Amino acid sequence: MRNKKIEHYLSRLNMTDIEGNQINIGKGKKVWLSIFREANCPFCNMRVYEMTQHAQHFLKSDIQIVAVFKSSVSDTRKFIARQPRPFKIIADPEALIYQGLHLRSSFMAKLKAVILHMPRLLQGLSITGIRGLLTTSQLPADLLLSEEGKIVQSYTAKDISDHIPFSDVESFMKQRSVQGTASSPLMST
Repeated sequence: MRNKKIEHYLSRLNMTDIEGNQINIGKGKKVWLSIFREANCPFCNMRVYEMTQHAQHFLKSDIQIVAVFKSSVSDTRKFIARQPRPFKIIADPEALIYQGLHLRSSFMAKLKAVILHMPRLLQGLSITGIRGLLTTSQLPADLLLSEEGKIVQSYTAKDISDHIPFSDVESFMKQRSVQGTASSPLMST
């Protein structure tokens, strides 16, 4: 039931990337929807760097990669799109996508990431500067969606540095069209 609600929500969502291009889910292409925190998040900047390194490989299989940030277009351009990215980027300053997916926040998950992933945090801060410390405790999430917009896999972060493993995206990329069988619901109860 939860996945059906999310799929319905995404199919009706009017998403536009920071370049003004319309993004449609379930229109004949597989989609990796990566939902980040704020654009000034040090962990998010490190993950975007990694995604950029892997993107060409994933894009060869005709998967659409979409990254969402809970930030203004200007902050998203400043921190994320300051270099060309081989995927679509959405700025969602009102957090409409986050609210629609019922994503959660957790101060303890933020604290856990800061303690357990300090080297990664410091590396990310070298990109974002001091503004990287001024973020919320919003947890990231990832959705892998079939060509029909069905959830094949959902991944909710365990802490603010966590995202779906690239190996999961690789497996998804190799799958033929599959009906949704998400492994973990995004919506909180």
